[in-house]
Amino acid sequence: MKFAKINNKKFLFVVYSLIFLIACNARNELNLSDYEIIEKVIEKEIILYGYDLQDDKALKYFKRNTPEYEKKIKELYLNQNYESDYYFSLDKTLFVYKDNWYVQELFAKNNFSGSTKNLIPLKIDFSKIKTKKHLIIIDKNSKLARSQNYIGDFKLSRIIYDGDKAVILMENNGRLLIFLEKKNNEWSVYKEAGIPYEIYEKKIDL
Repeated sequence: MKFAKINNKKFLFVVYSLIFLIACNARNELNLSDYEIIEKVIEKEIILYGYDLQDDKALKYFKRNTPEYEKKIKELYLNQNYESDYYFSLDKTLFVYKDNWYVQELFAKNNFSGSTKNLIPLKIDFSKIKTKKHLIIIDKNSKLARSQNYIGDFKLSRIIYDGDKAVILMENNGRLLIFLEKKNNEWSVYKEAGIPYEIYEKKIDL
């Protein structure tokens, strides 16, 4: 009987250890909502402007600088329905930014409660990200990063959740805090806030 009790204890210890390891691994991987938000941010924030679209295939039958050309390029910008391939690079890791006073003020102004404490950087599985047609993720060291259709290198932070709300920081030529909410089972951007590098001669490090 003693032998059986010892074996039972060992068995339970192994089971609980496995559960603990699985839970730890789960917390160290991006979940479905993370990928949905990443896709939404790419869709809404990584856009092409008129100067990016001047040589788009959709304009090949229009004479440059004519009213028809200007009208078509405006349509391409507003609808983002370009026909040429465009490229951007995205850092492989979601970084963790500092939870400082400026960030917390922005959280409070937008009725958001959260913190970056206890978060760690996590890798992105690019096979789980879908982008719109003709918008392609590449490695920043690729030859395509030197093409005229390369629109930039982007970095995204770990996502913080507050119920049906979330926030993510995007870095490109600046720093943009993006607030999202989930309605009808879909994430949408409801507010954006730029983060300066300095305010009132006080640096804002992230």
